[in-house]
Amino acid sequence: MAEAQSKLPSFEGENREKYDGPDTSKYAVYKLVDLDEGDIYHADNIYLSDIYENEWDKLDDKGCPTGEKELKYSAGFQIINHKSEWKIKANINLKKKNDAFEAMEKSGLYDLIGSLIEYNEPGTAFKFNVITGSFKQWREHINQLKDINVEVIEHPFEGGNPYNTLQFTKKEVPEVEE
Repeated sequence: MAEAQSKLPSFEGENREKYDGPDTSKYAVYKLVDLDEGDIYHADNIYLSDIYENEWDKLDDKGCPTGEKELKYSAGFQIINHKSEWKIKANINLKKKNDAFEAMEKSGLYDLIGSLIEYNEPGTAFKFNVITGSFKQWREHINQLKDINVEVIEHPFEGGNPYNTLQFTKKEVPEVEE
């Protein structure tokens, strides 16, 4: 075995919890950003990951890199349909990595959790502009959901392109005409 040419830079590694269900590696993958507002999809399984850190180039007011790095926090989210062999992937952006969260109105986490509360107790969640709770408890609850529909919701973004989130819904997936 050859000897190392030089000392490697320092690094860190971690093992993140992964989706623990049927193999979806060959499924078609759709990104939430590419879907149309109002589209409804049926999920056989839902998966929300642990919170993880991302390092991004900080951008100036014109959207150009400044050379500085900033730390962001995210959780991966997947809607999985085994019958049709597809999955929708999205990232949920968070302010902090700790368990206690504050989900602001029009954010991905707010729409997910708020719509799940509304699904079960109509008229209770969307009257607030912030929802708080334990991310771990909500993640565990969401990950056990099966056979539920989600709807794509588009939100305007000041000075930029609109963005999509998902909400759980009792609306049915429309029949496809052939």
